[in-house]
Amino acid sequence: MKLEARIMLNGFNFFKHPFITDALSSINFSHPEHTIDKTALSDIGALQNILKDIYGKSPWSYSIFIMELTPGSKSIYFNYLIGKKIVGFIGIRIQGINAHITNLSILTEYQGKGYGGQLMTYAVDYSIRRGCREMTLEVSKENLPAIALYERFGFTVRGLKKAYYKRSGEDALDMIYYLRGDDDVSID
Repeated sequence: MKLEARIMLNGFNFFKHPFITDALSSINFSHPEHTIDKTALSDIGALQNILKDIYGKSPWSYSIFIMELTPGSKSIYFNYLIGKKIVGFIGIRIQGINAHITNLSILTEYQGKGYGGQLMTYAVDYSIRRGCREMTLEVSKENLPAIALYERFGFTVRGLKKAYYKRSGEDALDMIYYLRGDDDVSID
């Protein structure tokens, strides 16, 4: 079943805006209570709880989230909600033609249900419509389910970042996905 997300940004109803509804048209929500919404500063506690659920302790401080979510930042975050509960989120930092996924996290009890893929679909479409030509990310080389998800989207490994994750010392794969060809048109 298809469902349009209910999104309000600065009082503007994106529910009928073609940019947002086009992005949502490719997302097949499994239940009418499932939505994707822009992350607000008031959501930081929920985002940190998701990271604590996954890692035992949030690797991102409250102040990092504030920097990422403050107006004027090059980053935008979106939540995946079931009802009013935030069960996952994705962060995107737009810099020129590059959209960098800063974080994609889903509560452990909701992993493997396709919600991460729905957030990625949304992020890819959002980035294309912002004029981006490539999407990059880092992922732990041990996180095989995430790597498989990214490969399904067309990401390829372009390098290895040794001891990238400070807390664990794990290496990260540096991955890239080319979003568009030269003949594509973006919405300003």
